[in-house]
Amino acid sequence: MASGNLQWAAPKPLKLDGNVSENFRKFEEHWTLFEKTEPKGRSEEERCSYFLLCIGEKGREVHKTLTFATPETETNQEGATTWKRTTNELKSAFKTYCNPRKNITFERHKFNIRNQDENESIDQYVTVSRTLAATCEFETLHDGLIRDRIVCGIRNQSIKERLLRESELTLQKTLDICLASEVSRKQVKSLSDQSSANVDALGKDQRKHNYRGNFRNHNNKPDNGKPPNKSCGNCGRVHEPKSCPAYGKKCNNCHKLGHFAKLCRSQAKNPKKSVHDVDYESDSSTHGIDMVKTALTSDNDEEHAFLKINNTTIRIKLDSGAETNVLTKKDFEAAVPERQRRSKLKTSAAKLTAFGGHNIPVIGKCYLKCQYKGASEVLEFQVVETGKSLLGCTNCKSMKLITFHNVDQLRNQPINDASPQSSLNGLTSEQIFEKYSKCFDGLGRISDPYHINLRLTLTQRLLFIHLVSFFQR
Repeated sequence: MASGNLQWAAPKPLKLDGNVSENFRKFEEHWTLFEKTEPKGRSEEERCSYFLLCIGEKGREVHKTLTFATPETETNQEGATTWKRTTNELKSAFKTYCNPRKNITFERHKFNIRNQDENESIDQYVTVSRTLAATCEFETLHDGLIRDRIVCGIRNQSIKERLLRESELTLQKTLDICLASEVSRKQVKSLSDQSSANVDALGKDQRKHNYRGNFRNHNNKPDNGKPPNKSCGNCGRVHEPKSCPAYGKKCNNCHKLGHFAKLCRSQAKNPKKSVHDVDYESDSSTHGIDMVKTALTSDNDEEHAFLKINNTTIRIKLDSGAETNVLTKKDFEAAVPERQRRSKLKTSAAKLTAFGGHNIPVIGKCYLKCQYKGASEVLEFQVVETGKSLLGCTNCKSMKLITFHNVDQLRNQPINDASPQSSLNGLTSEQIFEKYSKCFDGLGRISDPYHINLRLTLTQRLLFIHLVSFFQR
């Protein structure tokens, strides 16, 4: 026996765990090839020895428990022993042991539910379908059922529609159409990637050489002299060449000339801008579109509170003019652990508009538990990329962060006599006008000189009046 050839040509020992039936099928397939090489020309006894040697130690243990129709050896009257068993009998016995039962219904069920995987090619899918069909005993319907499985199981809908339009569709024609479509799709993708790379390179080169010229031609005048069809990038309107209303006008956002603030390209660079308007579409069609406005103030004039959101302390602005709550992405990530962010963040229909007029994208909305001095509620927040986190009017009241008082009720409450306003206690506005009528007659003046202190940090602003011409009939 040539041990050198046995190491590379012999099948691996039979595995008796997992899918034993499939393991024996592979072993038998390898043995069929191997017995034509090394054991060829040997006696039947030697061939059986080869088989038991290749099947492994666990297989030989199983061999001891198998029953055969004929004995292994036979002794004649003269006492000579003759080998009677064949390798075909060994294979048949092991096949019966490894395939005790074969459920055709279940095998066909596995074939019928097998669809093409996401990253599986057509060749791979066809190979798997053929392998599953081999144990289904389809007989004369073999090719037709594989064809049907491919048509129903492929992922590409356009190919599926193309196959369904064919009147005389065979298995080979199905494979040709699928393979041709797959190859052409890869070629088109390759061409698109190359074209995109060339266009990007050309665009960068043009921007590099034409920047100064494009800056002068801010009205985007076309070469043929005809009025443009698109809106102007400086004023937002459609107008004739050289008649842009923003020409020479100063932007209220970046203070540069030649464009309006709503189309300013420097808005994202201004750190003082915050959320001004919040337009959100309600889930109910009867509410339509609501408008929520928040005041744009400096940090010195804003009121803030420290809320515990998901056990994390967050500094948040109190905005009594807002009807919704806003949370920045930075604060959202600080309050919500990374493993919970995907499940906490929901799709939102809210629309945020900054003070300059540009839209701020909303990442989503979330519902978080908020606590403040004993008050605890689950509040809804609109999550934005940048800006400031703020708490709206409704939740400012529910969390007892802001208290609203009725003026008439305060007027009727008892006031300390030592207070300079105690003489107004219990009086209505008509009674005050009647009792102190001299205070409301004429322009009046202050008897003593009064010194007015102005803050030097105030920013002066000039408001321009735009003249509009019109025709009078």
